Amino acid sequence: IPGSDGRYGFGRIIKKDWSDRKKATAIYNYTRGHIAYTGNSNKSSWEKEASNGLRYGRGDCFTYYCVSRALLTRAGIPNIEVTRVQGYGHHWWNMAYVNGGFYHFDTCPRKAGGRFCLVTDAQLKNYSATVGKRSHIWAYSQKPKSPEKVLYQFFKREQEDNDEENEENEEND
Repeated sequence: IPGSDGRYGFGRIIKKDWSDRKKATAIYNYTRGHIAYTGNSNKSSWEKEASNGLRYGRGDCFTYYCVSRALLTRAGIPNIEVTRVQGYGHHWWNMAYVNGGFYHFDTCPRKAGGRFCLVTDAQLKNYSATVGKRSHIWAYSQKPKSPEKVLYQFFKREQEDNDEENEENEEND
């Protein structure tokens, strides 16, 4: 797995004692901030493309999915592949297991904006049906249903500032 040997500064992205939610959020922010969208990638292997994405800092949605998969896996966070089954073109993203369930985790930037860090099925379906123009239609019956509890909002700019507050509230629930 890319990052396992420390070449990519994994210890600078997350800390071992963080909750999985905090680790996933840091991985989301790192991936979004270190890969430029170019519209193409090598789809022969997720491992090769994760390595390319980490090494060269560019790619498409498959690259973002692969880098996220590698980093989430390295952090010990279970995650699965999700692909669009309807709509224009191919699209890949992850679902990451935090807070007792699988949440959508799409680090690929969207023209319409938004943060897709640990969002629910309902949030993603609503986005896809409105702003996203059918951007996220997956095989619903073949993937785990997300919890109903909303962890993050799509268009919240102050997300990083609220992460610690959300973590504290989560512990008190």
